[in-house]
Amino acid sequence: MRAFFDARIEHLTIADRVRIDCQCGRTTVIAVQGLCQPGHRLIRDLKPLLRCENCGERGKVELTIVWAEP
Repeated sequence: MRAFFDARIEHLTIADRVRIDCQCGRTTVIAVQGLCQPGHRLIRDLKPLLRCENCGERGKVELTIVWAEP
């Protein structure tokens, strides 16, 4: 398990998820396969690329890694 600021997509396993909380109140949890980004990209750098399905705003989300139970 890595710190959020240091975690890259390649550090996540198939069981790990990324939780996306939008300012509008919508929460989504996506699997690693759903990220479709280069593996070397930092998770925190995904924030401006993600758009909320509810309100349509881009970059107004908070990201959290939901690590799989060991």
